[in-house]
Amino acid sequence: TGPIEQRLLDGRWVKIDEHRTPAGGTVGYRVDITSLKNQQAQIEKSRQTTEQLNQALLQEKALLEQRVTERTEQLQQKLLELQAAQLKLERGEARFRQVAENVADYICLLDPSGAVVYANTPLQRLLELAPEASGKVPLLDFVHPEDQKDLAQAFSHLATTDGVSDRLQCRVTRPTGELHWITLVARSIPGPDAETARNVMFVGHDVT
Repeated sequence: TGPIEQRLLDGRWVKIDEHRTPAGGTVGYRVDITSLKNQQAQIEKSRQTTEQLNQALLQEKALLEQRVTERTEQLQQKLLELQAAQLKLERGEARFRQVAENVADYICLLDPSGAVVYANTPLQRLLELAPEASGKVPLLDFVHPEDQKDLAQAFSHLATTDGVSDRLQCRVTRPTGELHWITLVARSIPGPDAETARNVMFVGHDVT
């Protein structure tokens, strides 16, 4: 038979090899291989540890990839929702402008500073406002001096109070010097910084 490895009671390992001689006797030797067996055990332990680490890394990688996929899907869904909301907003704004441009009354949107953000065509004609003047011209510039104080106070209240409305009357001076009496219904609406200031929407009717 070939050599065998045997563990002794004291924990040592020996390698035993025996051979028959031509004379019929037996020649054998025993070699202490404890150090070799310890090294093999250490190598096996290291291999198992490495395998466990690799397995853990593969699981972590799979989990990370799953999270990335889920997050990507969430972001894509959010993007679709934002695009849908933007489209809805644009359509709503287009409908508003379509209605506003086809009425005889004056419609005006002011930013928190009182500058004209939007004026429909009838109001542009009345004040001779150029479309590119949006956001630059204060509405009070066209109000009769005797009416500016009351209108400014009403605007200040509207621009700092959420969801309130007011009914006003004032005189508007055209660039030609012609006076028009206008009744206004004004309402505050959320502006760019709704925590501190609101836009103000005016709907006016000429009662001259």
